Amino acid sequence: MNLKKLVGSGDRIMLLTLPFLVVGLVLNILRPSLFSVGGPPAVLKVLSVIVLIPGVVLWLWSVVLILGGVIAMQAVGRRAAHEPR
Repeated sequence: MNLKKLVGSGDRIMLLTLPFLVVGLVLNILRPSLFSVGGPPAVLKVLSVIVLIPGVVLWLWSVVLILGGVIAMQAVGRRAAHEPR
């Protein structure tokens, strides 16, 4: 499996969404009141952070494992291509 197959259409999707992201960020900087929705109570904010931290750690670990597997498979493919039959 190569990295391009793993990424799939993500690069094209990113190019499509990038202008909307830039416009949203600029508007949020210039007019933050347009994006104001209040917010959760303090208890919910703390609970959100408590749940978010292990979620991010698990996500990062899965990224490391996936990319490590892709790199290992590519290395195996290169070795197999150079071995005599």
